[in-house]
Amino acid sequence: MMRCFFFLTVVFFTNFGRAQAQPPAVNISPNTTLMQIGDALVLTIDATCLPDIHFDWPQIPDTLGGFEVTGVLKPDTVKTPEGALHITQKINLTAFDAGQLALPPLNFNYRNTQTGSTGSIRTSPVVVTVREPEVDTLSEMKDIAPPVDLPLTLWERLRPFAIALAVLLLLALLWWWWKKRSIRQTTTETRPQAPPLPPYEVALNRLKLLEQAKYWQQEQEKLYYSELTDILRQYIEGRYQIQAPEMTTDETMAAFRNIAIEGPVLEKLRKLLELADLVKFAKAKPLVEQHLQAFTDAGYFIRATKPAEEAPTQNTENPI
Repeated sequence: MMRCFFFLTVVFFTNFGRAQAQPPAVNISPNTTLMQIGDALVLTIDATCLPDIHFDWPQIPDTLGGFEVTGVLKPDTVKTPEGALHITQKINLTAFDAGQLALPPLNFNYRNTQTGSTGSIRTSPVVVTVREPEVDTLSEMKDIAPPVDLPLTLWERLRPFAIALAVLLLLALLWWWWKKRSIRQTTTETRPQAPPLPPYEVALNRLKLLEQAKYWQQEQEKLYYSELTDILRQYIEGRYQIQAPEMTTDETMAAFRNIAIEGPVLEKLRKLLELADLVKFAKAKPLVEQHLQAFTDAGYFIRATKPAEEAPTQNTENPI
């Protein structure tokens, strides 16, 4: 029993030592060494090494010798029953030149992760014969094959109906949009528009807003008189068609010569405009009473010159 155990131990360590001493190996092999122009060639890289060996796998270029690389698969690693690693990679190639084409050697660097030792393996070149297609010059030239009628797919059958349906939907949407727009425009045109306010109402409303702003109470006299005179000039333009906003005070007063307005009313307007000119251009500082009087005179001028309301027609006949 002891002899058998000793024998098995010796065999195990002997094989283990051989496995440890086995150097890595790399081999490349094509699936064929004879091909025609344009055919596919599969080049297989087989590498065998121990788990302690780390390979620096080379980058495969776009061309190898006279061959063009059409595809590179990822390396596949399998562990063998002996404990070694078997790495396989396949490279798809093709060639468009006839002749003896050589696959150049590939260089594989490796490193032992336990001992730190390094090395490299260089594969042997492989020669592949590439032939041109054989042409039978004795046979007749064949005509081009006629086109093949393929059955229509479901989408190809339904596509004309789908396009027609989409066009109809688009036309319906355009018609609906045009109809809605026409109705909206008709409603807008037929809707009665509120008549504009007469100039005197606009002026009186602006006077109320000016009073609420309290400009002169905040020492903004220039802004106060600018707004006050603008209200009056806009009112004069709307009431008498006089371009008062573009006229000076003298020009404005001269424009009233042919208009029947009472003298005291025009005098109040003249004094107000002259006071405003002093404030705006001479930086005058009127008294509080003058501010109040100017506001009162503006309202008085507007009310005194607004159009007279038509009195209702009364029946002058004696009742029966």
